Amino acid sequence: MNIPVLIAGILSLFAFFVHTFIGSKENKTLKSETSIIGKEKEAWIQIISGWS
Repeated sequence: MNIPVLIAGILSLFAFFVHTFIGSKENKTLKSETSIIGKEKEAWIQIISGWS
């Protein structure tokens, strides 16, 4: 087995989990406290879909 490929795979898996769980917390803090309508709601959905 190629050791650099194994290390890259482990780092990629670690990055996936970090972005999945910690990234979700950060995206929740970006949500405004007021009701979201129109373009703001569309932008919020795109943020969650693109970065979660």
